[in-house]
Amino acid sequence: MPKAFLIDTTRCTACRGCQLACKEWHDLPANATKQRGSHQNPPDLNPNNYKIVRFHEHLDKQGNVVWNFFPDQCRHCVTPICVDVADMAVPGALVQDQKTGAVLVTDKAKKLSDGDIADIVNACPYNIPRHDKAKGTIAKCDMCIDRLRAGMQPSCVKTCPTGAMSFGERADMLELGNRSSAEHYRIGRIAAQKADLLLTYGAHSVRTVTGAITGGMSPKNAEHFDTHEDLVRMLKMRAGEADVILFKGSRGMKMERVLQMFLDDHEA
Repeated sequence: MPKAFLIDTTRCTACRGCQLACKEWHDLPANATKQRGSHQNPPDLNPNNYKIVRFHEHLDKQGNVVWNFFPDQCRHCVTPICVDVADMAVPGALVQDQKTGAVLVTDKAKKLSDGDIADIVNACPYNIPRHDKAKGTIAKCDMCIDRLRAGMQPSCVKTCPTGAMSFGERADMLELGNRSSAEHYRIGRIAAQKADLLLTYGAHSVRTVTGAITGGMSPKNAEHFDTHEDLVRMLKMRAGEADVILFKGSRGMKMERVLQMFLDDHEA
């Protein structure tokens, strides 16, 4: 069965631990870098970086800077067009491992011409492969195939501190991704029976509010917020001195910030 990565961007904090773990495991040298006005560093994939965390920075309606993060790497497609294009030039230059589905670069890739490599790079719909001109080959993520064969997880997944990255059988990863909405809804249904007030933050938690309301909680007591500040403002209005408050969320949602904002104002 083919393997697959699942990335929950709501949990990614852009710590870049996955990026560094990949470099360390593959013994890739450092790049000379400079400030380009973004925390995305290096600015793109290259022969020394099989994986990078991409930063998308924009302003929200209130004028606050919002960052969206995405760990980018080879998708190891079920039907990899790069393998097909490479086979037309040098059969076996790129292969797909039958057991894991990993798309791998072989020693035969060194027989590819610069034009052949350009065709392979351009064929990738995700713009992943890179031409390693120093070694005369193609550079890309190999799914840590050596670790997989030793019964270990890819280094990036093993390193991720927030659980933003999961890895396993492709069918399981698809099921896990599809289950997120249902699980948030189920938690809302439970909250309706256990809590008097539900305040949520984060895209997926909209379903939690829906679950709570359908579970019997009044819409006045189940609300979703787009910012930490708005959530804390409502919490301060509704919380009483004898109330028990549960803060729950992934590190990607930075709920510890909500807790600290609430405590700072409460203590003041």
